[in-house]
Amino acid sequence: MTADSIHTTATVTMDKLEVGWTVTGIHLDVTAKIPGADPAKFQTAARNAETGCPISRLLKAPISDGRKARLKGGARFPRADPLLREGGAPAMGSVVPPV
Repeated sequence: MTADSIHTTATVTMDKLEVGWTVTGIHLDVTAKIPGADPAKFQTAARNAETGCPISRLLKAPISDGRKARLKGGARFPRADPLLREGGAPAMGSVVPPV
């Protein structure tokens, strides 16, 4: 199948949890124009895209907690990092200050 066009809208759900605002879901609404496409094959392709989505795999990937981060000179970030909000979550827009 080759699409003439694909339009996707992502609706993100965020909830305020104990640790702060958290993305708790992403719903994709996909509309495609594919001349001569079989609807059943399109639905199969859509399911395969969902299970093989690189962004879904990215979001499930483990993320480093910064214990291996180093400043110039080999110093480690302290566990009570000022760039972390209460509860240990990174502050939005945090930037490591220059050394």
